[in-house]
Amino acid sequence: MKLGDLFIKLGLQKGDFDKGIDDAKKKTSAFGDSMKKLGGMIAGVFAAGEILNFGKQSVAAYDTAAKAEQALLIALKGRVSVQQALIRQAVELQGKTLFSDDETTRAQSLLAAFIKEEDQIKSLIPLIQDFATAKQMDLTSAADLVTKTFAGQMNALGRYGIQVEGNAGSVERLTMIQKGLNDAFGGQAEAAAKVGAGALQILANEYDNLQEVIGKLIISQQNQQGSFTKFLTSMTKGVTSFLNDVSTFSDAGFSFTQSIVAAFAS
Repeated sequence: MKLGDLFIKLGLQKGDFDKGIDDAKKKTSAFGDSMKKLGGMIAGVFAAGEILNFGKQSVAAYDTAAKAEQALLIALKGRVSVQQALIRQAVELQGKTLFSDDETTRAQSLLAAFIKEEDQIKSLIPLIQDFATAKQMDLTSAADLVTKTFAGQMNALGRYGIQVEGNAGSVERLTMIQKGLNDAFGGQAEAAAKVGAGALQILANEYDNLQEVIGKLIISQQNQQGSFTKFLTSMTKGVTSFLNDVSTFSDAGFSFTQSIVAAFAS
């Protein structure tokens, strides 16, 4: 996920972000103190002993995302435009379900091995999320059951009450799978994200995306410098420079982020 997309996802477009900051300043004289407290919290999180762990976690997050996206591209036989469209769908669904974009991308790659049409994959994925949510199973397992039912003669969804007919791989079979999933489980994924700790899970998934961005930066810097340790010594400078180069990042947003990045050096 690109950094610009992440900040747009979080609502940091320049106009809205600037207005939000101005309103916040007007409503409370403690705005500056709040930012200082936030910086202190981040500084505590990224204390010297934790920077290495955070770096490793970020690299792992980026590695997971990169592998999921690569698997999707291979399943699509190198159709980059379709891959990017499906990745965008995964990011969009992450904002309103409990599933991370990486989980969705892996499920998409399973479908893409048997279903070649972009629209068909897009229409199935939300239904598979509904199915996985209702039956409390991981998304990959749910997608695997759907692909087995679509591509083979056996109905792997039969035990869940989904009746399917038609030849393996046929449009008729796909249509029946879609209808069966929608009739039985439609709406479950989004509904689950709106209750309980759903909002926290969505936030955790967004945080993972931020780690992916940092992980990509770490890999890039490591390749240039040849040492992870060397990268850590220039982490603040590298992050700041990276953010400054993002043309879609607002001035106000960058100033806010600089205050956060400064905590890394404190």
